[in-house]
Order: sequence, then C-alpha cells, then structure tokens
Amino acid sequence: MVGDRSTVLLTVDEACHQLRIGRSLLLQKIYANEIPSVRVGRRRLVPTAGLEEFVERLQTEQGDADGGA
Repeated sequence: MVGDRSTVLLTVDEACHQLRIGRSLLLQKIYANEIPSVRVGRRRLVPTAGLEEFVERLQTEQGDADGGA
C-alpha cells in the first residue's frame, strides 16, 4: 500500500508525501505516538509498516463513525 515494499524506513518528507499531509501534521502525529518513528543518528525515520497501521486505524475509526450515521 505505502511506497515500495523494499523500503523499510522513510524520511519525514517521504512519509508526508505518501500520506499527502504536511510536515507539521506528520510531526504532531509522531510526537503524539499516533505514527511510530525511529531515530537513526540525527535523522527521524518513519517505518512504512507504521504508516500502513496508521491508515488502517483511520479507516477503522472512520468506518465506525460512518456506520452509525
């Protein structure tokens, strides 16, 4: 779903591009522990699996909200 299957970690900018959101919103989600990230040296990287889980969680939450309407 997200990116190339051979890519395990994305830069913050790459993750923003994949999710079609801004850098500030992505960082908010990271610092709120809604999207996992790791530090490699001075770089913050986002696991592609973590992005997929975040999107699945959003779909589930929105599906629950839409189902009640």
